[in-house]
Amino acid sequence: MQKIGIVVNKNKPHALELVSSLRSLLESKGKEVEDSLTKPLEELIRGKDLLVCLGGDGTILRVAGIFTSFSVPVLGINVGSLGFLTEVKAKEALDELSSVLGGKYQVEKRLMMRVKIKQQLKGEPQVMQALNDIVINRENLTRYLRIKILADSEPLMDYSGDGVIFSTPTGSTAYSLSAGGPLLYPTLDSFVVTPICAHALLMRPIVLPADKIINIGLTSEKDKEKAVLTVDGQRNVEVSGQDEIVIERSPVSFPLIVSSKRSYLKTLREKFGMST
Repeated sequence: MQKIGIVVNKNKPHALELVSSLRSLLESKGKEVEDSLTKPLEELIRGKDLLVCLGGDGTILRVAGIFTSFSVPVLGINVGSLGFLTEVKAKEALDELSSVLGGKYQVEKRLMMRVKIKQQLKGEPQVMQALNDIVINRENLTRYLRIKILADSEPLMDYSGDGVIFSTPTGSTAYSLSAGGPLLYPTLDSFVVTPICAHALLMRPIVLPADKIINIGLTSEKDKEKAVLTVDGQRNVEVSGQDEIVIERSPVSFPLIVSSKRSYLKTLREKFGMST
């Protein structure tokens, strides 16, 4: 690993102090270092052998959205509270980075989803990808949203409610969980489809193989009203019944360097206060 990029969330406490310490360590080992304080993120990640993200899980999600045709191992360092994606604590950062540079690290290739939205009169489809989830909700609707979901052209769900969450295993600890979805181990090869406040008691979350191609149809009581599709909580697109919406596995996985000091299950116990 020779070329290192550091992604810094300037709004997080102590991030600016930590980036200076990490840069000093890297340069003392003869590494070429660039950071997002001086270079646009899209340029920063290209040609790098390693990315170090200083922030929270949102910082990781921002990077994941750019990995459309390539990827590079990512070490997430949390400068706030412990995160699911940024497992490494700030006080562990120098030791963890030294281990990575010495070749002592493990990479988990996390599944990502890709959504294609074809809208009338807008030419080429919009294409975005998510590491956590893709959510469709009735934020801009005055009444319920009718949702029809097909998996490989076969009917899966047809119901009315507040929306639906399509989650990766990585994102199963996020919005999907709060809506009643299951916790999935992050390396599983599957999606979770979780209805939001469905107007049917028997409408429950379902886990699908990740090779399924999902088509979504929407209708509302007023044809001109639009719902909102949100990707990883960061990018929003208004959608309607006239739009073609397809969700499938992204061709790119997210290579996350996991903490050497805690397992995923230990992180779950810490986050949710589970007894050991």
